Amino acid sequence: MAEFVNDPFTVASDTALASHTAFTTWTRNTGGGGGDGTTVDAASDTLINTVNNTVYWTASGSPAGTDYDVEDDCVVQSLDNFRQSSILGRSATTTLDFYQLELDPNDSIVYLRLYTGGTPTTLDSWAFTAAVQTYALKLVITDAEKAGYVDGTKRVTSSNNFIGGAGKSGLSIRNVTASAGPALDNFKATDAVAGGVAVPLLLRDMRGNLCTLNGGFVNG
Repeated sequence: MAEFVNDPFTVASDTALASHTAFTTWTRNTGGGGGDGTTVDAASDTLINTVNNTVYWTASGSPAGTDYDVEDDCVVQSLDNFRQSSILGRSATTTLDFYQLELDPNDSIVYLRLYTGGTPTTLDSWAFTAAVQTYALKLVITDAEKAGYVDGTKRVTSSNNFIGGAGKSGLSIRNVTASAGPALDNFKATDAVAGGVAVPLLLRDMRGNLCTLNGGFVNG
């Protein structure tokens, strides 16, 4: 499995996400409006948002195919309202079309959603007791299944495949004040299959003939 995005959000001084290009280039999805305070914070080496608005971003790295994983660490610093964050897969760059795994600490719910034209459809959800701590989120995307993991355990799933193109990986973050909102860290996107083609396992039968694992002969 090959990573095509890996951003630890490490900076020497506070940097707006649009200007943070050391690991990947981030582009704000123009389908979402409003203010933007998305900043890589030097004191914590995490991504924060200083405005009360949900801002959507896509990373520049491109997946090799339509099946890939997106993950990050979400540091919950408050259980107050307006503290949602998410990771995105198969995302468009100019419209709000994507699959989303969102953690809402105020409602204590993790949502798996499909966004089309800015309209969300909840595909699955998981209720839990949120706490001020770090959660490892992972969105696994295949044509057959969209699955969301929290701390390594599958919690939400759907067979929806409305968005069939590869798109981009991305994230969203909402906050009211910088001191108490979510902080995101260690964003990664990984192809499900590193390039190349499958090579059959070759064996020899009792007569010394090479054959594949399912019994097909390579040399009669």
